[in-house]
Amino acid sequence: MQETGRNEQPGEGAEAEAPWVEEAPLSLADEMRRDWDKRASEDHQFYIASGSAASEAEFRESGARELSDPILDGIELDPSARGLEIGCGVGRLLAPLSEQIAEAYGVDISPLMIEKSAAFLHDFPRARTWVTDGTLQPLADESLDLVFSYIVFQHIPAVEPIETYVREAGRVLAPGGVLRFQVDGRGASPWGQDAGTYDGKKFTTAEARGLLDGTGLSIVDEWGEGTHYYWITAQKPGSGRVRVRPRALDPVAVELVLSGLGVAEPHVRAFRVVHGKIPLREALGELDALCQADSDEEFVKNAYRRLTGGDPSAETLAFQLGILEKGFETRLTLLESVLSGSEFRNFVRPFPSEVPWYVAEGLARFFPRVSGRIQSTEISLAVCRDGEELEDGEFLRSVFVGAAGHGPDAEALTHYSRPLSQHFAGRLLLVRALLSDLARSEPPQDVPEGRKQVLFDCLGIEPESEGLTAGETFAGEARAARMLLSRTNEAGPRDFVEAAYLAILGRPADPEGAAFWASKVGANDINRPRFVRELMRSAEFQAEG
Repeated sequence: MQETGRNEQPGEGAEAEAPWVEEAPLSLADEMRRDWDKRASEDHQFYIASGSAASEAEFRESGARELSDPILDGIELDPSARGLEIGCGVGRLLAPLSEQIAEAYGVDISPLMIEKSAAFLHDFPRARTWVTDGTLQPLADESLDLVFSYIVFQHIPAVEPIETYVREAGRVLAPGGVLRFQVDGRGASPWGQDAGTYDGKKFTTAEARGLLDGTGLSIVDEWGEGTHYYWITAQKPGSGRVRVRPRALDPVAVELVLSGLGVAEPHVRAFRVVHGKIPLREALGELDALCQADSDEEFVKNAYRRLTGGDPSAETLAFQLGILEKGFETRLTLLESVLSGSEFRNFVRPFPSEVPWYVAEGLARFFPRVSGRIQSTEISLAVCRDGEELEDGEFLRSVFVGAAGHGPDAEALTHYSRPLSQHFAGRLLLVRALLSDLARSEPPQDVPEGRKQVLFDCLGIEPESEGLTAGETFAGEARAARMLLSRTNEAGPRDFVEAAYLAILGRPADPEGAAFWASKVGANDINRPRFVRELMRSAEFQAEG
């Protein structure tokens, strides 16, 4: 109860004391507005980005960095797109966003934050902000391509305002539009306190997903279930100016992390995680043992080594040590940040890609489980499983010959041997590095129809008219190559070369050429898929027969 002041009442003397009057309780919106205006007046940089608030330059740089990752991780925006941030503060994220798209809007509950945004965004004419009433007015239906919110919903103490924002996002997004938002996904406060305007509502996974009910949006990606930084990406049906690249959990990486943490039956748990039976955070179990290091530096290094397969960069180490020193995080809560960070996400959940057919076929000759697979995560799993019994040196050489088409030179041996000896996930990192280095697109090739028809007729297959797959320069190239390789699998190097010449070039190999290529194939100076690829790229194959 608050005293409103002294007022003379009718019929009472001037000396009469005014009664105590109970002030009406603030609405949640007014409470949020009051508290965030207060924080904005005290130190807006600290309350927006506590770990990057030491200077204006650092504050702005953190906006560009965090816009790129995590907010736009896997999201590709057309330059003509229009986007909106819910809870924009002074515009830390809007400034860099406005340089990428046509229009960048921001709303915030705090009038003082919006007042400060005018100066912060002065040099960014495509950014515009206004105070929200809890909705996304005055935006028209289906007028935006992207709506996002980061470290904002975690400060709202009730579910209803968040539901309103998510429902409003469904209204303003155009067909194909994307909503990406983050909530505190720990289900209940880890300290048992009530939700407030700073430590707000905690969501279970089911509750967070339920925010999208009735919005017309469908979940296309999730990350961090059960953690402080639980991300949901949802999309409206249709095509538009935004594309979401999917990520995929890597079974090998998940199993290696679980094994390194001493989790029982890591293979079984990894299988359950990858197939959506349990969240990754649940499978990891308690992480208290990681916090037992003597010093903060040992703790941070150990956490990254056990969770990401490598050491933190000098910049990351310094940042995390600063967070601990300033008391912004405890060791346990800092681990939550590591689990949501790019290093861990990129390790256990990389972007899958299609592997060129000649790389996949080359690996399949050493690692049979690769056969028929084209996705990078599937191929990595097959290679690591089939290569379990090989010594590191033999594994390296087999992967290199299979993927690159020839054996490693001294420089390559030194370069790729390093992760094998330094990281618990060295083999996986080796495979990924090679696949990434070799996963380039091939330009279309103008092959005469007669040439292709001779090839298809020789192998007894029908021509294809669909688009190119990974590694192809003309439709049907990969299928023809696989057919040829399958038919010559048991042939010796010389017979294989002769058969390839006949099928691809329509003529016998000259003796000198056959001997030269047979010697290189026999010595693994070029593997069979690469030799087939070379003939299909030759000037003779591209010329009219």
